Amino acid sequence: MKKSIKILIPILIIIVGFTAGIFLYRKTGIKDMVEKNRAEENDRDIIATFGNRTLTIQEAKVYLTSVKNQTELIYGREVWDYKAEGTDKNYKELMKSNMLEKIKYIKVVCEHAGEYDVTLSTEDMADVSAYVSDFFAGISESTANEYKLNTELLTKIYSENILANKVYSKITLNHDSGANETNCRQGDFLCMSFKKYKTDEDNNPVYLDENDLAELKKNAESAYNAAKNGDFRAVATAYCAGEEIELTAGKDELPAEIADSVMMLSVGETSSLLESRDAYYVFKCVNYKNEDATKTAVQKKINQEREDYFRSIYEGWYKKTDISIDTEKWDSVSY
Repeated sequence: MKKSIKILIPILIIIVGFTAGIFLYRKTGIKDMVEKNRAEENDRDIIATFGNRTLTIQEAKVYLTSVKNQTELIYGREVWDYKAEGTDKNYKELMKSNMLEKIKYIKVVCEHAGEYDVTLSTEDMADVSAYVSDFFAGISESTANEYKLNTELLTKIYSENILANKVYSKITLNHDSGANETNCRQGDFLCMSFKKYKTDEDNNPVYLDENDLAELKKNAESAYNAAKNGDFRAVATAYCAGEEIELTAGKDELPAEIADSVMMLSVGETSSLLESRDAYYVFKCVNYKNEDATKTAVQKKINQEREDYFRSIYEGWYKKTDISIDTEKWDSVSY
């Protein structure tokens, strides 16, 4: 059993993120196989339908077990005893709820592959076959029987993930983006920050009262006066002991109230004492443009815009898809 835990994670890790794997078998080489498999599915095993697509108990167990095992490798088995922050659910309940949303996404997107003439190529099917073969080579026959794993089931899961990813790629690949190295420029700075709050035991901000705020501002002004004509790093180390004073950031990463002022600094220039809702700041520009960080920021913004664009399309699909979920069956799935 322990061996199956290690195998399930890397093979199914493509389902964990929103833009990770998805697809449909319509007009593909596995259409007949999947339709035959669906015809043989026992109604008692079907948890949900998404348009023409189904989710069986065996599929659900594979999905849930994969993310369960991945989570335990990272956080340990004790993670399931904790409550998820900001909710009354424990992590097991939250994980199961999140996975259902990801499965919905996979199934719904796969329903629309044909509209975009997205199919699985011969190379895709070869990849699926290789994934399935590698999977079964890494587990025992008893484990396969315990989870009721078979070639058709794994082929269905892998194929749907790959196809969905192809749908996402085709729709978003040529989506226009406004991201460029000008509006995504990242600079290197030295920074002193003086927060207007402290945090309580739950890490929530507790803002300073009027007297403490006045004292904070006075301290920030002293730091600014010492830094503007002196050794900024030495001053920052003295006034902000224990805090990170080196920062690489662009306009989007900075508080809106001070972003323009910071990004206009030239190399070697120190800002005035800046104020946002949450803190006082003093910045010194060390490098006007960090080339590598800027390129990364451009790609990150492009990816985010593509994901937002696709999400808007997906939400429209979701509203129009006939979805039926047997909640009792879903709740009863153990993993």
